[in-house]
Amino acid sequence: MTLPSVSFDVPPDLRHSVVESFPLTGSMSFSGRDGLSTAAKFTLRRQIDSLPGSIARTRGNDFSIDAGRTFRIPESWQLGIRNDFRTRFSFQNTHNSTSIFDSTGAVRARLQDNGRRAFTFTGDASVNEFVVLTINGSHIITFDNNLNRRFAYDVVSIVAQIQWFGGGK
Repeated sequence: MTLPSVSFDVPPDLRHSVVESFPLTGSMSFSGRDGLSTAAKFTLRRQIDSLPGSIARTRGNDFSIDAGRTFRIPESWQLGIRNDFRTRFSFQNTHNSTSIFDSTGAVRARLQDNGRRAFTFTGDASVNEFVVLTINGSHIITFDNNLNRRFAYDVVSIVAQIQWFGGGK
């Protein structure tokens, strides 16, 4: 890639970028009535950008795991749920950092160092043929190490989905 020069007398500046990504994924499922399903993913990213007078190096990684299982709620609990309770838990982590160096590599400055972590639980069940109950909870953390900031927040939702059909003769 070339960047145009300010003057017509000077040739354009050249910019080179190299991006590498190394993903690794896997999943496993166990059969049976209360079968368990799991999945995991990890991706490592590296990027080098040669800019006029400097070099930027970016490194990032993404990691996630996911597990789901179905449970039978005992009748003795008297919750009114006669069908299976489907659950899913997931964890996600993302972290990125970018440093810039002068053309000799002697001077270094950190441009970014930030990321996000999320823990999520979801469960749903059919209460009867017309109502599906869903419960979702998340704990999310975002951070920026450059600015020394960290935000954590929780999200909880309970949703009842009601379906009915009108019909005629």
